[in-house]
Amino acid sequence: MRRLRALIAVVAVATTACGASEEDRVQDVALENSQAFLDGRMQDLCEVMTETSRQAVIELAPALGGGKSCRALMENLRGRMSDVDLAPVDEVQIMAVTIRGDTAIVRDNVFNPTIELRKQAGEWRVEFPGP
Repeated sequence: MRRLRALIAVVAVATTACGASEEDRVQDVALENSQAFLDGRMQDLCEVMTETSRQAVIELAPALGGGKSCRALMENLRGRMSDVDLAPVDEVQIMAVTIRGDTAIVRDNVFNPTIELRKQAGEWRVEFPGP
C-alpha cells in the first residue's frame, strides 16, 4: 500500500512549466501534473519522470495489474479511482517547496510522502521513491 500511495503521489507531479523562479517552476510542475492526472494525460506524467523512476514504475506495473508500460499502469490506476478518490487531487495546494541544488522537495496538503524532483538537462523531473 505504501508503494501504491507513493506512486499515486508521483502521478500528481511531473510536467515542466515556466515560472519566475525555480521555486515557481517546481510549484507549477506540481499543480499542472495534478491536473494532468485528473484529465487522464498519463503519457505527460510518464515523460517527465527521471529514467530511473520510469523504470521503477514499469517494474511495478505487472504486480499492480497495469500492463507493461508506465502509461498503461498510470491509466490503470486512474481508471480504478472513483470521483471520491480523485476529489483530493483536485484540491492540491502546495504548502512548501525546498530546493537544494538539483533536488526539490514539494510538500502539499494531499500527498504523503513528499514528492522529490530532480533537475535534469534544465527540466524538473519526478524522482520516484525507492522501495
